[in-house]
Amino acid sequence: MPRAKGTPHRLCRQLRLERAKTGWSLANVSRRIGLSEVVIGSYERGDRNPTLDRLDQVAGLYGLEVGLVPKGSYGKRVLDRATLDAVMKVCRNLKMSDLVPNEGEQ
Repeated sequence: MPRAKGTPHRLCRQLRLERAKTGWSLANVSRRIGLSEVVIGSYERGDRNPTLDRLDQVAGLYGLEVGLVPKGSYGKRVLDRATLDAVMKVCRNLKMSDLVPNEGEQ
């Protein structure tokens, strides 16, 4: 069956990957989340589009949150503004001597 209209391939792949990381079967996920194996499998194959509520439910099972990610950043680590500002502050306060050990130090 062709992928449901609008289902991004990476979403389908990520759902399968997250389930594989846990080692859970479709039956196990089905019991934990209260959806049939057929429905979960169809989300993973892209045969059906989950609603945002269902996607949030499935993501929560894997310890994830559904959110918007800047385009082109898929697969990259995205820092929120506060974290980025904190990292930049630390970097601005570093001196070269903080980065390079003195002779005889390891």
